[in-house]
Amino acid sequence: MSTGLVSSLVGSNADRHAHKALDEAVACAYGWGDDWSAGLLTEDEILACLFKLNQERAIAEAKKVAKINKKPQK
Repeated sequence: MSTGLVSSLVGSNADRHAHKALDEAVACAYGWGDDWSAGLLTEDEILACLFKLNQERAIAEAKKVAKINKKPQK
């Protein structure tokens, strides 16, 4: 199992355990749980996925703002 991005940066065993659990929960929330648990995702791959997701959400948000701004003022 991968140690995760944050787990290797913390000191105590309790901290490492908490961060490992957090890393696993985040991976599962993004749909990467199986790959993460199997150690198939590198830190670079995780960062690339997060960057892509961030870009997609930024584009969607910009479209929403543009749509709101096009509505006629009353």
